[in-house]
Amino acid sequence: MSNVIVADNDVIIRGLLRSLLVGIGQTVFLASCGEETIACAIDVHADLILLDLNMPRLNGLLVCEKLRHMPQYRDTPIVVLSVYDGERARHAAERVGATMFLAKPFQPALLLQALSPYLGIDVTAQKALSRAANRAHAIAPLVGHTFERTGAPAEWNRPELPPLGQSNPSPHIIPPRRPVT
Repeated sequence: MSNVIVADNDVIIRGLLRSLLVGIGQTVFLASCGEETIACAIDVHADLILLDLNMPRLNGLLVCEKLRHMPQYRDTPIVVLSVYDGERARHAAERVGATMFLAKPFQPALLLQALSPYLGIDVTAQKALSRAANRAHAIAPLVGHTFERTGAPAEWNRPELPPLGQSNPSPHIIPPRRPVT
């Protein structure tokens, strides 16, 4: 069982992600803004952080950057989940240390599959994962795709939230090669 912080300003997305993760035995901590995410990360050591880019007070890029400067979160997987799906958003997320980028909307089954390496899900948990994904897919059949960070950025620019631009949808998630350690 892993501790997961789900940070998103949308109550529906937070609820969906919470249901998916609790359904496969994870402990979930919810945050609705950047400041809550940082406070939660200080109080609870998370094994995985799901982070929206568009949050009030501190956007997800600033939160990711702050988390990466905290010794306990230097190597923790941070997965950005955002509707900002242009190259600019992806590069900005990678620049501040995001492990993976998933576009919203997303397909729950593929999201769980992409997150499974970071959650330590083994073969015995696959049935629960599949059931949770099928339930979620019946509620919200969505699509997305990913990138995976392969190394630490040499220089981090001051992160700014990119303007909502043209989406680059894909019919599937490109599965991550391996969790970044």
